[in-house]
Amino acid sequence: MKTKILLLLVALLVSIALQSHAMEKGIFQPPSLEGYTLVQTKQLDKDNNGSRETTLEIYAKGKTKLIGKYITDGKVWGWAIYNDLQNRDDPFKNFSIRDSSGDGIFNEKYTTTEEYPLPDYLK
Repeated sequence: MKTKILLLLVALLVSIALQSHAMEKGIFQPPSLEGYTLVQTKQLDKDNNGSRETTLEIYAKGKTKLIGKYITDGKVWGWAIYNDLQNRDDPFKNFSIRDSSGDGIFNEKYTTTEEYPLPDYLK
């Protein structure tokens, strides 16, 4: 009986761990840039054809915090938030959020190891 309970507990913990590392749906607040400094702007599109150009603005605070702001055609659609650069794989401190429908609500949350695609409404 103890073995069955232990196996169920392990299965539950594995299930919870896997869920915390998958894309989540919800409503997520964009980060505040207060105290951050713009350190770099990157043009992510290589064609530079003037259509659907995506820019990444990178902001830093100290040596351990970064925020990336994704903008396409003047629309902010995503944020990459690194609250602890020394532990990049920590999904609770480091993650990305995305507005999947263009309504200004950031409704998807990704870990730093997941693909973070351009939303369909901007393609």
